[in-house]
Amino acid sequence: MGLDAFLNGSGLEDLPMNSRLSFVPLINFWKARVNSPDQGERLMAREIVRKLDDCLEFLTPIDDYELLIQHRKFVELILAGVLPTAYRENLMMQVGKPFSLIGFYQTPTMRKALEQESVSVRINSDPDFARNILVVRSCAMVLNTFYGQNIRIERPFIFSIKLDDSDLETHFKGVVNNEFVEIKKLKPLKAISQETINLLISRPHDRNLWLEHIPPENFEFHGLVTINLIDVTEVESLSRLRYRLLEKNAVMTQANVQVLQRHLRAIFNLPQLQLGLTAIDFPLRSNSAHRYKIRHSLLADKVDDLLSDSFSGSIYEQACRARKELIVEDLQKATDASPLEVFLLHKGIRSIMLVPLLDKKDDVIGMLELASPNPYDLNSFRALKLEEIQPLFRLAMKRSREEIDGMIETIIREKYTSLHPSVEWKFVEKAFNYLEKLEHQEGKVSPEPIIFEDVYPLFGQADIVGSTRVRNTATQKDLMDNLRLIRQLFEHYRGQIQFPLLDQYMMRLEMELASFRKGISPNDEFRVTAFLRKDIHPFLRQLQGDHPALNEAIEAYFDKLDSVAGVIYQQRRDYEYSVDMINELVSDYLEEQEKITQGMIPHYFEKYRTDGIQYDILVGQSLLREGHFDYSHLRNLRLWQLITMCKLTQKLQRLCPDLPVQMTTAQLILVQSTPLTIRFRMDEKQFDVDGALNIRYAIMKKRIDKALIKGTDERLTTSGKVAIAYAQESDQEEYLGYIEFLRRKGLISGEVEDLTLSDMQGVHGMKALRITVTKQGGGN
Repeated sequence: MGLDAFLNGSGLEDLPMNSRLSFVPLINFWKARVNSPDQGERLMAREIVRKLDDCLEFLTPIDDYELLIQHRKFVELILAGVLPTAYRENLMMQVGKPFSLIGFYQTPTMRKALEQESVSVRINSDPDFARNILVVRSCAMVLNTFYGQNIRIERPFIFSIKLDDSDLETHFKGVVNNEFVEIKKLKPLKAISQETINLLISRPHDRNLWLEHIPPENFEFHGLVTINLIDVTEVESLSRLRYRLLEKNAVMTQANVQVLQRHLRAIFNLPQLQLGLTAIDFPLRSNSAHRYKIRHSLLADKVDDLLSDSFSGSIYEQACRARKELIVEDLQKATDASPLEVFLLHKGIRSIMLVPLLDKKDDVIGMLELASPNPYDLNSFRALKLEEIQPLFRLAMKRSREEIDGMIETIIREKYTSLHPSVEWKFVEKAFNYLEKLEHQEGKVSPEPIIFEDVYPLFGQADIVGSTRVRNTATQKDLMDNLRLIRQLFEHYRGQIQFPLLDQYMMRLEMELASFRKGISPNDEFRVTAFLRKDIHPFLRQLQGDHPALNEAIEAYFDKLDSVAGVIYQQRRDYEYSVDMINELVSDYLEEQEKITQGMIPHYFEKYRTDGIQYDILVGQSLLREGHFDYSHLRNLRLWQLITMCKLTQKLQRLCPDLPVQMTTAQLILVQSTPLTIRFRMDEKQFDVDGALNIRYAIMKKRIDKALIKGTDERLTTSGKVAIAYAQESDQEEYLGYIEFLRRKGLISGEVEDLTLSDMQGVHGMKALRITVTKQGGGN
């Protein structure tokens, strides 16, 4: 399908603007250069003017294109100004009349591409949207020419060209040059106030409004336009790949992996490129179900475990041990081949690139395979493209594994309990006692309670400020965009079909949009999403069946929807990605530091996710199977906690400005000087404080992040600072000493805020210190 066939039915072949092919603006260009100081330009201009005497038909608009054939040499000569002769062989360009995508002249490269019978061309924009852009652009040209405006509408179209027998798609950006276009008035100009012009500028998508004030029948566009197709395949394919990898379940299904493979083929310009992707744990710490869920290896039909001892020394093992990409340009020439290399050769693979996907600890969590049936297709030069691609796959693999971990953890919690290594010994001890009783006692036997006395807690959190408000805003934008898309679709076709239900839905759409402009309530997302899924989307499918002419526009709408949510989900995806990145940083850093502190003294550590990350540390003699606990251990952990929260604040300050959705976090530490008793609750399978005297601490943990400074509406927690809430004066003295140490280390600056907190339900007499963290890293 060539460009002519593509235009039929695209919505771009029947635009309302009147236009005629005219060489007059270009001829005037050359006439103005007959005395040019540039000798080459001067000679060209004089030759064109001389030959013009034999081509006087070119001084008026041309409707009969046979003239172009008769005067082909003159046309090629005069076009030298817009299509440089030296570059024509390599350029994808054409020349045509204004607002027409069908050209009367095409460069050899473009003509050859479009003349192939199996070629298909498509524009990567909704046809109605593209039509809207062209109409508004023409009206803006009128305003610029006759009303003294300077409006520029720079919205290039992306064209995709593919041979029907190939999986490789090439993307081009269409750059339009209107320099040789002039506008003729067919009727007297209408008076248009600046206020009206400002209104038009503020509503660039309302083409009916533009056409109302600038009737197309009043003007005619004379001249010629060039369209230059610039190859942007790599950039466009990389953008699409990034979008796909940020989706939920991006690497969980074979169908999704096939889509990723198609984009990679375009990026690497290898039509036969094969993509493999599988979860791997190296070094292996425990039996994992990851490989059975994310298992799309090139050898998945042959091998269950790529790192099995049976394949020792394989290229897969080598890549994992080296923790960097491994390239074999020709497998047939590989020496000491393991069975895996033999399997690859049997599958027709000659060159392969293996890319281990690493986590923050440099452990291998997955393997990316790129393979080709041709030797040397994959080499060190192509490996350079991995710098942008590899982190995307690493993130997708990490997120998918975390989703699987969540499912596995749910099963474990339902049937067993999740044990921290520091307390596992106590559960084993109690379980042994329980088995002893079962063997020697008659009647009903109950497990002994698991209690730890005289335990000191350390609580901290990194909370995302206003996360509910930010998500509501993202939800509001997504749903409004969704409703506007449907409204635009209905407005365009409501005059072409008789369907009263469409008018009812239009009324509902307007009501919902009007409601959303005022804000969004917790129930709005569920209600409107249900309306879209249960009412609008089935209705659109029905329209497709009844009116085949609507099929392309409706499919273009559905293509914009999230494959999982079934609605527009872009803003919420950006929100979720931003939250994930914040929580990933906090979680990874706490885990990294936790490994260090376990070496100071064994203690219980648990973190859990709310709007951010909260964590509990419990330390005391009763938690130790062996060894001795001293109060200096507690002081050491408290200082470590404060340093960690300051450094975490610095890391978040560097991360947050680069996120798609701007968010900040507020860090908080709750100090408890009186030791507690904690009990493992069998019904809830978790630790909790035991006894009425310890309940106050549990209440403080739940409410302290909402605490206000006494006499104000200001929250205790705020971005860029660490708040330390305490109840006893001795705590203040201890932490002031830590703070002075941190100031000398360069981690904090400014004055220490000494604050009294407003009373909360069940919590009274709380105070706090608040410190400002420096933006640059201080001491170690």
